[in-house]
Amino acid sequence: MNTNCPLVLFLALCFFLFSSVVFADGDITPPTTSPLLSPAYPNGENGWYTVPVDIALNAVDLESGVKEINWKLNDNLWTKKTFSQTLNMVINSSFETGTEGWSFSSFNNSTGERTNEFAKIGDYSVKINSLENGTSFFTNKSNYVVVSPWKTVSLGAWLKGSNIMGDGAFYKIYILTAEGSKLLYTSSVHNGTYDWLYDSKDVIISSDSAYGLYFELILQGVGAVYFDGVYAAYASEQPKAEFTVSDNGENTLSFYSVDFAGNIETTKTADFKIDTIAPTNWQNFEAENSGNAHTFISKISVSDNASGLNANSSQFQYSPLSDLVWGYFTDYENCKGIFEAGKWLSATVDFNEGGLSGRLESPSIDYCNSNWFFCKGNRFKIEDFAGNDSTKEICLNGPWVKSIDGDVASLSSIDMLSAGAEDNTNAMVISSKSLSNFSSSRNWLISYYQNKFDGGMYSYDFLIGEFPPSSTIDKLPTENGVFKTAKTLQINYFAIPQNYASRQFSNVLFVNGDLIVLRDVNMKDTSGTIFVVKGDVLVSRWVSFLDGFFIVGGTFNTSYNGGIVDNSLKIFGGVLANKVDLNRSFSTFKIASEEPSEEFIYDPKYLIEFTSLFGNASIKWSEIFE
Repeated sequence: MNTNCPLVLFLALCFFLFSSVVFADGDITPPTTSPLLSPAYPNGENGWYTVPVDIALNAVDLESGVKEINWKLNDNLWTKKTFSQTLNMVINSSFETGTEGWSFSSFNNSTGERTNEFAKIGDYSVKINSLENGTSFFTNKSNYVVVSPWKTVSLGAWLKGSNIMGDGAFYKIYILTAEGSKLLYTSSVHNGTYDWLYDSKDVIISSDSAYGLYFELILQGVGAVYFDGVYAAYASEQPKAEFTVSDNGENTLSFYSVDFAGNIETTKTADFKIDTIAPTNWQNFEAENSGNAHTFISKISVSDNASGLNANSSQFQYSPLSDLVWGYFTDYENCKGIFEAGKWLSATVDFNEGGLSGRLESPSIDYCNSNWFFCKGNRFKIEDFAGNDSTKEICLNGPWVKSIDGDVASLSSIDMLSAGAEDNTNAMVISSKSLSNFSSSRNWLISYYQNKFDGGMYSYDFLIGEFPPSSTIDKLPTENGVFKTAKTLQINYFAIPQNYASRQFSNVLFVNGDLIVLRDVNMKDTSGTIFVVKGDVLVSRWVSFLDGFFIVGGTFNTSYNGGIVDNSLKIFGGVLANKVDLNRSFSTFKIASEEPSEEFIYDPKYLIEFTSLFGNASIKWSEIFE
């Protein structure tokens, strides 16, 4: 055992502490902060990221240490991260005082020198240049960093390469122990030509007798490599701020650091562009007759609010037959020639390159016949400038849905296959994801809405616990109060009481199973029932009128026993369901385009009459001065 080890350790530690104090007292140099983005380069087209960007702000101060890192994104407020002590323990880590503390080991004609040709931190770096394949390195073994056993240390160095071939450029970390030097870590190897990059690692000083560590900055091959900002500090104090940016659009990140001597770094910026959302908000589809009864020009609007639309990418294909095979006939204006399955036609556009919104138009297409019993499909496709592509399928003769006076919201996407003769609603439309082909006459459209609806407070189990039923019944209630069924309820001739449509009542019915609607349900204008259904609501295709507000734990199905119908379904009240299946479809083009297959008419009586059961009334008066 080396009996001099404790003395060596004590002297080295004293030297390190003394050096630190001297640096802090005479520190007039601000820190240097460098941003690292992941992915390192835009993964999309035209300099755009198509994924959220992970940011790491690495700060270095060679004297008193980094006290805080400050940053803000765009016009947001500043964010600050503070540190108790971040002193870089490597002496002369950016070679500002020559190569003091560092020695060079050469191979044949290789050279190692301090240079101001390129620098990442301060004014200087060290350069290793070799014309022959061999190993050369700088090391600070004689001026090692004092460490304690089993501590976690953050290590790093900046590298810049020029035409490196062979094994490449990298660094090694050795620890000094009572038994001698031991290799602790080898960094990643970097070849070729590349700009400054930061290679870092947290390692554990894995020796009971370790008292120091040192670097070897290595070129193993030919070419030139620059090293700068060599770093070693206990990991708990590593001056780094990490966060993720997902804001779509052109972003500017501003940042600066402050050291313990009060020196403030000049604010720096990093610009990057993010577009994670493909073109969306497909709206206002129309089919314009262009010849015989089955020849049409199709038009649709689309938007992209980040990178903008790529006009040269607009395409179109269609499916005139019952099996929805997509492509086009070579003589598409006359439904003749070879059907090119899977291929696309060019669509025309009415916007310039990079426009945030615009309209796409198909050629004049003959859909071959007037058999409107089957869907005749259109498919549009376009990319944004970031390279995200979006496809929208439309059933030319398909059914559509309408909502009156009630907001439409979805925790997923709203993506309608068909378009109607008018707007889908006169109220607000909110979607947590994409919103496609569902229009509001007031243009109140919100897609990718971040706030989430808490459906748990409207579940069957929660509500029945809050409002216990007074009795169990097997038919529709005609009295005021709260009731429940023992199991699934079928609304048939026997479940509808005599004179039901003329009776006055306000009640809640908990259905402990499915609710199967086989007959129309008509109530007096001032009467109402809130149906709280544990399972599904299954509406027969023969039903055309349904009165009530439905809170459904499962699926609300508008035509469970076959989708081809001759009549639409009108629902007076509202629907809150885990899933809604709009299954009704007409067999003629005229009816499908002019009349909605489902129509939801919100009735405010459920907000007024049921306040005593589901909430508290509150009126607030405000005086407005103009």
